[in-house]
Amino acid sequence: MANKLSNKYDERIKELTKLTNINLSDIKFFDNEIISYIIKEFDYAYYLPSLQGCYFNNFNDLYNLVNLVKPKNINEFILILNLVNSKFHSKKLILKDIKEYGINSIITSKPKLLSYLIKSNNDLNYDEAIELINDLDKLKLSIYDFNLSKYLKEEILNIKNLSTLSDSAKLFKNIYYLAHFKIHYEGIFFNTLIKEEGSFVGPFFYIDSKVYAYKEKVESFNVKLLYFDSNMGHMLFFNTLNKYGEYSYYPRGRVLFDNLNKIYLIYIDKSLNKAKIKEEIINEYNLKNKKVKFCYDEHYVTLDY
Repeated sequence: MANKLSNKYDERIKELTKLTNINLSDIKFFDNEIISYIIKEFDYAYYLPSLQGCYFNNFNDLYNLVNLVKPKNINEFILILNLVNSKFHSKKLILKDIKEYGINSIITSKPKLLSYLIKSNNDLNYDEAIELINDLDKLKLSIYDFNLSKYLKEEILNIKNLSTLSDSAKLFKNIYYLAHFKIHYEGIFFNTLIKEEGSFVGPFFYIDSKVYAYKEKVESFNVKLLYFDSNMGHMLFFNTLNKYGEYSYYPRGRVLFDNLNKIYLIYIDKSLNKAKIKEEIINEYNLKNKKVKFCYDEHYVTLDY
């Protein structure tokens, strides 16, 4: 997740450096004004760098972690981002452990997990430890053989997946760069967000060889938003269609506009990945001469009953 988000900002940052004649190497890191701006809370969501819609999918976790840790340097921000972009059985347990032991005691990366395993068991060599880390199920079976505290055993058993710290580091830097441009070159920052016109976004169903589309005009959205996306949900929209059964029984998708990269993202169920159907969706939302990308997502998977 972190790497995808980080790469998404690269082109935008390149554009802004050209327009402002700024070298990224000249931007001072951990400027208090920028940090304060980055960690603002808007409408109960945590926005980075507060583009009124530029947020992580798990913004509540980020909000809770930042408020708990109160990061004092870049490294602590990176650790927080890595925890947010990793997967655990219980986020509440992480918050509890950070409160009790501090952020630096938490297992936030594979190298840190490797260090704990080797230190805890003199009979475990580097290669064996790497093998266990790459097979977490095997590690969980072996965990009680190691001389670990109850706290560390709970930590390791809680881990489902750890993101890469280098990805989180790049992501934080890109967020910081964007916040710098938005604060110090606000006019240029927003002038590059060209108003999109003539097309639509929103959820849709494909039922009986027909696209049923809920459409909102892109020109109705605030140009400062990162994404133009309808608030209409599939369940509510389905209830207006007078169709039989559960909405999740029918193939569906959603069109939204990525304002940062100037591209329409069309999320579809894999059963809709046919040239004719994709053309119908493009025509329905008036995207024929627009830059589009078809994507898959777990939210748009048709269930079997």
